[in-house]
Amino acid sequence: MFSLTVLFALLLFSTSIEAQVGVNTTNPTEMLHVNGNVRIDGDFRPGNAVGGVDQILLSQGTGVPPVWGPGFINSSQITSIAKFYAGPLGTITSGFYYAIPIPDPAMTANSTVEVNVIGALPAGPAWGYDFTILPEPQNGQLVLHITNVSGFDITGLSFSFIIYYN
Repeated sequence: MFSLTVLFALLLFSTSIEAQVGVNTTNPTEMLHVNGNVRIDGDFRPGNAVGGVDQILLSQGTGVPPVWGPGFINSSQITSIAKFYAGPLGTITSGFYYAIPIPDPAMTANSTVEVNVIGALPAGPAWGYDFTILPEPQNGQLVLHITNVSGFDITGLSFSFIIYYN
């Protein structure tokens, strides 16, 4: 009788009890905590939304389900995408031109590269034509062409660049 009473009480209160389930872990820290690989043989539906072809899943922050973001156009023309970080560079002396080769076996001369300076630009130079960064994709490497004719030595710049391989 005692076992039946305990079972009945558990069933009665189970709708108000929240439990954490662990797979391959003894101390789960989330509602479902999987220590290992996850395989999904069907739709992945964050917030019950199914993504479209070529869409990217975007985080909306803590406690909010991710959403499907914009899709790629002409995705068949892109074989892969990569993001890199370079820096901080040493001093880029005024009046000098630099060609910085960055080895990348996947790079082709037909790849597209976008370069951005990370953080605030140092005060002083007239940014624009006085300081330029031009990426040149080549087979097997990326060459960053940097020209500084600003009249200022520039120190500590870091760059990020995104490469669309094709």
